[in-house]
Amino acid sequence: PGLIAFAVVASSFASLLVDLVTLRQSGILKRRRATPVPAWALIGGRTLCCAVLVLGTSAALLFIGRNNYNVHVASAALPAVLLTTVLGTAAFCCFAYAIAPFIRNVGATQPVIQLVLLPLYIISGVLLPDSKNPEVLRQIARVFPLEHIASGLHRAFSVSSPGIGMTATDLAVLAAWIAVGLTVAIRRFQWLPR
Repeated sequence: PGLIAFAVVASSFASLLVDLVTLRQSGILKRRRATPVPAWALIGGRTLCCAVLVLGTSAALLFIGRNNYNVHVASAALPAVLLTTVLGTAAFCCFAYAIAPFIRNVGATQPVIQLVLLPLYIISGVLLPDSKNPEVLRQIARVFPLEHIASGLHRAFSVSSPGIGMTATDLAVLAAWIAVGLTVAIRRFQWLPR
């Protein structure tokens, strides 16, 4: 589950954010502005591309895990893996589009990515079990989407988890991050280099 969460974040946030700032600073987005494509269509198209990439990566990881490491995922939980992966990808894509306007140049992109992701990895139960974190950090992690992606995937992989493994809280938090991120992204989208 942790590798799938890494794939979601790497493809839909880190790579996308670097690509967005590079496209903006090189003037490619400025040229795209001359076409009748609105910002929401560009965001939706790139999010769909990221989702396809992450689903392919997740399928490869599940295939390798099943054949080489005896990882078992119940067929009833596969929709939860699919839904968690797609919603997590959309949330982090919208988040990347939302913060891209605040990054001035390509050189500042990697430090921003590390500043955002390293604390999220630590408090969200991806790198370390969240039971090792103090209660304050666990409460903070529940606000961010990575904790809900990780917990949704862990529940889907758990043989003792009833149902498909998704909770309404996981879905609500991911949907809220998509809505807020998309709203900020559309309002603050920058076509021109800074």
